[in-house]
Amino acid sequence: NRLKAGEGMQIQRAECQVDELVRSIVGDLSATYGARFQHVADGGPIVGWFDTSAIQRIVENLAGNAVKYGSPKTPIEVGVFRRSEVVRITVHNEGNPIPPADVGNLFRPYRRTSTAVAGGQKGWGIGLTLVKGLAEAHGGTVEVESSPEKGTTFSVDLPLRERNCQS
Repeated sequence: NRLKAGEGMQIQRAECQVDELVRSIVGDLSATYGARFQHVADGGPIVGWFDTSAIQRIVENLAGNAVKYGSPKTPIEVGVFRRSEVVRITVHNEGNPIPPADVGNLFRPYRRTSTAVAGGQKGWGIGLTLVKGLAEAHGGTVEVESSPEKGTTFSVDLPLRERNCQS
């Protein structure tokens, strides 16, 4: 509701080694969903100021969508990479791509893709809106690339410092 009203999300920042946080989240996902999850990283510590529960929500939501909508027989990669003063968190899965006509509505509240509705998957259409809101509250962005050849990758870019962030 806060996002819909244009208010943004509130976050509580603390210094965090985000690569280790994501590695831990992937461990929890593997315990829940099995060995499909793979952690990929640049190597070396990536430290910044983040709301750790928000990062967990972002990764868990994107990973849950990968389980629901991706091919059940392929791995799901969760990555964390340093790009200058930004950390990029990615979730990649194989399977049917997101139709280009649906990409524009992915992050709008209460909107679901035509394939999600047709496939009978349950959902409220708020998960990706939450991901976007949490990324923006950190001063970051979220984007998606999806094609039959490359699969689907959601990328969340978050600044490592507190500059230009709401909180």
